[in-house]
Amino acid sequence: MHEDGTLHMLMVVIHIYGFFTLVQWVQCMSFLSMSGAAGWWYYFNGDNDESTPQYRFPLLNSVAVQFTFHMGSAAFAAFILALFDLVRTIVAYVEHQMADKAGNNFMVWLAFKVTMCCITCLKKTVKFVSYYGLVFVAAQGHSFCMGCYKTFFFFLQHPGQVAINGTVVS
Repeated sequence: MHEDGTLHMLMVVIHIYGFFTLVQWVQCMSFLSMSGAAGWWYYFNGDNDESTPQYRFPLLNSVAVQFTFHMGSAAFAAFILALFDLVRTIVAYVEHQMADKAGNNFMVWLAFKVTMCCITCLKKTVKFVSYYGLVFVAAQGHSFCMGCYKTFFFFLQHPGQVAINGTVVS
């Protein structure tokens, strides 16, 4: 199996996917921590005792909670989001390999650009839903799948609020 380079290529793909998963996991954990701190502030603002560490260091407390209870949800979200990065990388690799063989074929070039656009749009949609799902994970303690389920129905019930939030964020 390894004489023709298949094993080498498989190991490269596994390492690239692991790198993408790690990057996405770090982003998800930071988003979870910030969401948890904001949720803590929103729900418990006003009834705090400044002498306790939870109220003096809300972000640090949120990081500890996320690492203790929600690391798996962030890993699952990262696993899903990294798949899109891997597919985009594979499509870019195939495009690069075909550029040498196909020459300047406009239809091949256009097909790859449309494919990359579709993958990017799908990834942005999944990332949008996943990050809202992570807010439900951090604020209410749900699992990632339940958070995405609640996100879907939140979008259906409050489309105006979602549009305003998207406008404010951008």
